[in-house]
Amino acid sequence: METRVSRLEIEPFLERAAPHFDLVFMGASRDRSAASRLLSPPTFERLDDLDADVAVVDRNVRY
Repeated sequence: METRVSRLEIEPFLERAAPHFDLVFMGASRDRSAASRLLSPPTFERLDDLDADVAVVDRNVRY
């Protein structure tokens, strides 16, 4: 397991990193406004083709 943090746009970062891994985990948040979602769809919807499986994890779950 390895943690990488993007300091640039997420799509190019994932396109470069994904071929080196079997599975990529991404954190998600439900704190976006409707306007924000309209202007910029969620990241997982913008990813066309990655060379790895992607798991989206909801960071807002409270136990």
